[in-house]
This record gives sequence, C-alpha cells and structure tokens, in this order.
Amino acid sequence: GLLLALYIPNIVLTSVLTNDIVATFLFYLAFYLIICAPLNMKKALFIGFFLFLGNIIRPMASVILLALALYGLFILLSQQEKKVSFFISFGTIFLTFFTMSFGTDQLLLKTGLATQSGQSTNLYWKIALGLNQETNGKWNQEDYDYVTAGKTPTLRDKYAKQLVSKRLNAPKKLARLMKKKF
Repeated sequence: GLLLALYIPNIVLTSVLTNDIVATFLFYLAFYLIICAPLNMKKALFIGFFLFLGNIIRPMASVILLALALYGLFILLSQQEKKVSFFISFGTIFLTFFTMSFGTDQLLLKTGLATQSGQSTNLYWKIALGLNQETNGKWNQEDYDYVTAGKTPTLRDKYAKQLVSKRLNAPKKLARLMKKKF
C-alpha cells in the first residue's frame, strides 16, 4: 500500500483514469486472498481470475505478477511446510491468469469483436516516444509517421528500435530529458 501510495503515475493520473478504482479493488482483493490464509488450489484460481479482471480494466499485471513472484519466492515459500503443493498452487495463479488472458484474446479475435490482439503489437513504440528529447517524451506526429511507415509489425518494431538506439546514443541529452520528466 505504501509503495502504491508513492507510485508517481498513480498520483498524477488518479483524477483522470477513473477505471483505476475498480482495477485497484480487484488487485487488492487478489492480494488479500494471498495473505489472509494458506494458499490452496481454489484460492489460487480466484487470485488468478481477479488479477486477470483487474488487468483487463487497467493493464498493470506485468508489474503485479513480478511482485507476486518475488513475494512468493522470498516470503511465502519460507513459511510453507509442503513445498511441492505450494508450488503447484502458486503456479496455478499464473496459469489461470495467462490462460484466461490468452483465451479471451483469441475469443475476441475469432468472434470478430476485435480486429487485432490485445497483446502489445509494437513493444518499442512507447519507449521510442518517451525518449524523444525534443518533445520531452510526449507524442508527436514525426515519430508516429516514422514508425508507422512500416507496414508490418516487424518493420514497425525495427523502426522504433532505430529511434531508441539513436536516442540512447546521446547520454547528456537523455540525462536532461530524465531530469525534466522527473
């Protein structure tokens, strides 16, 4: 809770992103189930389900799943007597989350409700955009036109990586940008 209270995007964007309220409730519900009693298979299914629902509303699962994995390995594992059953139950959380995410994605694609995958299709675009020193990391038409000139996802990734590489090669400018961003 303390780390979430100090999480800068949460402070800056709270008044804008009202969907955070429902997603945060679902994430906290999953956290509660993790810490309130010993982990079992049934609880693990619910935890994975609540993390999945929260992620649909506000995609933050990569950070949460990493934190959960570290918590499980360093805190919960030391408290468990039956290590094998713990690993099975703990793994069920991740299996449930990823199965539901993939299944929902495929269902939306197959039914035609979505034209492209909900998974990130251009992983490097946001990084390239955020490293633009001239625009202080904000969206701009020039970067957009450069990256979207690629007609395939592979080409768009290649163009975005070129921008990232170019922008990382100017450490002084990058330091000034990070200072402005902070």
